[in-house]
Amino acid sequence: MYYRITALYFDAVRRDEFIAQADNVRDEMKGISCIQSVTIVETAEGEAIGMATYDTQENADAATPQVQQILGGLSTFFTAPPMQKTSPVMWSM
Repeated sequence: MYYRITALYFDAVRRDEFIAQADNVRDEMKGISCIQSVTIVETAEGEAIGMATYDTQENADAATPQVQQILGGLSTFFTAPPMQKTSPVMWSM
């Protein structure tokens, strides 16, 4: 498995709108054939970590344009550019 980890910084006042817009693009995210799951965890007020699971690095790389397009649609909520890292699984339980 391969992961895309994204640090998100958003306008905390617009949190509910951000979640609603994420719900609106759910089908678009599900349309990325190689993606296995997406989870966003709120880590502090106005901060979150997004974790997307892919089957392979090649498919994660191939999905990058779609992911960037989806993030672009959420950009009105961001207070800073998202920061992404990708990596294979090091350990799992």
